[in-house]
Amino acid sequence: MDDSHMPDDVTGTLSDLERKLVDLERELQSVASGTPAPRPAAGGGVTAPSEPAVEPAVRIDDLRGQISDLVRFRDQLEAAARELVAEYDRLVGRLQTGEAPAAVAAPAPAAAPAEPTPPVATPIGAASGDPAGAPIAAAGVDESMMFEGAVVVDAGPFNDITTLTTFEQAMGRVPGAEDVYVRSFEGLRALIDVRLSTPVALVQALRDSLPLPMTPREVHDGRLVVDLATDVGT
Repeated sequence: MDDSHMPDDVTGTLSDLERKLVDLERELQSVASGTPAPRPAAGGGVTAPSEPAVEPAVRIDDLRGQISDLVRFRDQLEAAARELVAEYDRLVGRLQTGEAPAAVAAPAPAAAPAEPTPPVATPIGAASGDPAGAPIAAAGVDESMMFEGAVVVDAGPFNDITTLTTFEQAMGRVPGAEDVYVRSFEGLRALIDVRLSTPVALVQALRDSLPLPMTPREVHDGRLVVDLATDVGT
């Protein structure tokens, strides 16, 4: 494998394992080939080789077991190192994705927006004179639906990185939320992965933790689509 991105301690450990494997394979060949070489006697002569304390077959099996253990450990170490490098690459890509929109942020043109605002995003309270003005769900959307395990949240529009970060932090405050990760950010909308360790009414939990008005548009098993009123108060 390519060791150019490996930490020095991991590369050194792999090198030590390779040397140990070579030594054990040589010893295994020596034991399998026959009687060990005679040892020099105290008076300068050569004594006959002593009877091995362990049968050659037993010694061979022991050496093979050690080699198998070392090979397995080496493979586990290589897999862990590859995963570490991949995680680092994902982190760098995530940071780059987050920095790009901030660098090109500019006032929207006077022309019509690329995506029309869904009618369901209008707070009912605003039309009826209710001071609360809380958005309601689209027709047929069950806000009490329970989510658990891996969930993909399609949210937007986000006019800047700050608003996206606020939403991501709100996701992290949902009870049982783990591994909140922004998978992609394109066209002012983001796909966010989250793992819920316990059953959660995700729409209601997001309403409690999010400081922005939110309207759920689609609710499916393992997927939630929401629209945000990001210009409230501006």
